[in-house]
Amino acid sequence: MKNQDFLKWFSGFLDGEGCFYIAFQTAKDLRVGCYATINLTVEDKSLLLEIQRIFGSGGVRKTKNATSKWKEQWAWQISNLSDCLKLSKILLKYPLRSRKLKDFNLWLRALLIIQTKRKRDNWGKWLDKEILALARIRDKMNTKGKPNSRAYKNYAYIKNMLKNRTIQEL
Repeated sequence: MKNQDFLKWFSGFLDGEGCFYIAFQTAKDLRVGCYATINLTVEDKSLLLEIQRIFGSGGVRKTKNATSKWKEQWAWQISNLSDCLKLSKILLKYPLRSRKLKDFNLWLRALLIIQTKRKRDNWGKWLDKEILALARIRDKMNTKGKPNSRAYKNYAYIKNMLKNRTIQEL
């Protein structure tokens, strides 16, 4: 498969099977990261390994054990800023076509905020306005037309966390 053929196929496959998301972790410090992932059953693990090999990065790991109802699940995932920016360039050249395009555009906005922060201050603290912008973006993602009401994804929750925690990038 030629590289261009792979990239066209990959864009379509990611459009159907992929997910873009922003995650906040609240352990000692508030942390934020952007992720792109593809989840498949164990039968397609070799496809995930092939994507990892051709894309040149990302990790493949087991995400769920098999149960009586579900097959074992595996995922290819990227979270490194440079890998996410590489993926965004591919998807701008070979655009998504489903409703996932909305999530990609929001995810891209978040990547640009993170990239701007890195240029400003690689290991320093996040500005409150940056965290709040990322929380707003994240709350608009993966909603399928409904408001995102999960407590840990709540904009007000992140705003409250800013009062009490230091902030670090993943």
